[in-house]
Amino acid sequence: MQLQQGQGQMQQKQQVPETPMLNDRDILNEMISLEKHASNLYHTATIEASNPSLHQSCSNIMQETLQCQRKLFQLMSQKGWYSPQNADQQQVSQAYQKFQGYMQSQFPQNQ
Repeated sequence: MQLQQGQGQMQQKQQVPETPMLNDRDILNEMISLEKHASNLYHTATIEASNPSLHQSCSNIMQETLQCQRKLFQLMSQKGWYSPQNADQQQVSQAYQKFQGYMQSQFPQNQ
């Protein structure tokens, strides 16, 4: 096992054999990708639903997909298979400036 730092703590990265067959990491990776895609679809359906009952149903299903995605993320993170990189202050500032520039170009009346 290898050690890697993720979200402020050291984690053990569980090794996965490289074979042509699907392994646990590959399956979880596919599952989390599908949950992300499903939550995007339900988000759009929720926004565009004109019927209040349909809106609520889509919203509830979207919340379930987000909870499932979170559980998959936590499991993968525990195993060291999903380690988002923390942004440093310079990266955060650059992203903020880029967003501010975009907002000013798209909505100049709000300046």
